[in-house]
Amino acid sequence: MKREELLFVLAILAMSLAFVAILYFTAGPAWDMIVQYLNAKAMVNPALYSTTWSINTAQVGGLLYFENFREPVESALMIPLLPLGGATIPAYLLVEFALLAAGTWRFSKSFRINTVIAFAVMFNPYTLYYLFTFNGTDGLSLAFVLLGIASIADGSPLAGLFLSLGALSKYPVLLTLPLVLLLGDRAKMTKAAELCLLPMLPWFLFNLALFGNPLGSYISELQIAVSNAPTVPLLPGTLLAIFEIPLAFLLLGAAIYAFAKRGRFKGIRVRKDVRAYILFYMLLTSALEFVFVEFHDSQFTEARFAYLLVFSLLLSAAYILGTQASRLKRLRIVHATFALSILLLLAATYNYAVNTSWVQEYSVLNPNAAYVHAADELAALGYGNCSIITNGWPMMLYYGYPAYTPYDAPGEYPVLFFNQVGIGAGNMTQLADATQVYNSTEFGIYMPSNMTCH
Repeated sequence: MKREELLFVLAILAMSLAFVAILYFTAGPAWDMIVQYLNAKAMVNPALYSTTWSINTAQVGGLLYFENFREPVESALMIPLLPLGGATIPAYLLVEFALLAAGTWRFSKSFRINTVIAFAVMFNPYTLYYLFTFNGTDGLSLAFVLLGIASIADGSPLAGLFLSLGALSKYPVLLTLPLVLLLGDRAKMTKAAELCLLPMLPWFLFNLALFGNPLGSYISELQIAVSNAPTVPLLPGTLLAIFEIPLAFLLLGAAIYAFAKRGRFKGIRVRKDVRAYILFYMLLTSALEFVFVEFHDSQFTEARFAYLLVFSLLLSAAYILGTQASRLKRLRIVHATFALSILLLLAATYNYAVNTSWVQEYSVLNPNAAYVHAADELAALGYGNCSIITNGWPMMLYYGYPAYTPYDAPGEYPVLFFNQVGIGAGNMTQLADATQVYNSTEFGIYMPSNMTCH
């Protein structure tokens, strides 16, 4: 890598890391990532393995909490970081960031794409905002998919291991496993299949021991994904949030093609090799998954649910721009792609600073200040040592409160209801026989008639 290109890559990484840091330290850890943290704590707690399971969750004494439909790799990576306490999640984000950087670098080499272009396309506001800040499993799975498809392009059976880890990071990535057939050689495909089963087998055994079914976690996740009818239409703003980043890079590629054709440069032709077949498969399967699975999700307005399709479009954009850059060197395509990347990151950072959210759709999903405020008010009312029932139970567990879900809780504990997050009031039967003792725009605190504190 030339010195100039190295500086470009470092600039992209520095701006991307700064953007993630701003998001995290202003909004705090998100709901889904906190649940992964709670899962990590539960997985090393012997009480998990002797508890009674409900449909999707296990809870012991208001402190241990585990959701069985969550993918395991993010929680597994957090386990060695648990001694860091409150720094566990930011430390995990650094690990994930490093894995995505490693995957992007390997992808650039195996697909013969300029490294600056690969990093400019992959480290974008969509990836950093939706796939890092609000879950972590999405970005983690993409890192393993990048390593997996790079291994296929290189003819390495390690593709089976990386794609398997990607599928254990985010279940929809199971769709990428057939890509190992592109290895061609029977011995390599057999080795890839063995490596694919290597990380999956412990998860199958875990499911069998806890749920009585080796596929218990997969079944729970699939039921959640497809059983809910959509509650909102697919709004233009959602489509824009989904496709604006890959569209920007694809339009750059189209503009370069039009300029090259007008200037009578030699035409761009994409060779039909294994790399092209990988990209075609990724686009086809992610589009089908987008239409037939994600449209059924009741929270589809969360644009991150389309991440596999966005990722496939980004891969295609990187491949197109990389091919153009290698053949039209006089057009400074690397510089144009780098400039577009920096412009998008600066615009996203500015918008977040102005709006306290890149898009307002997410402005209520991470109100960590509300949870801290609620903890202070409970303490001021003399309930600081009480178990509570709340629709924001993961967040309150994260802040040290013995918190029960509305589904699994005894009826005599104080009730903490957050107005804009979690389960709606209609699903909290505990509110029917409770007196409100505190109210704000963020939350209310209620005392049941038979209240106990322990």
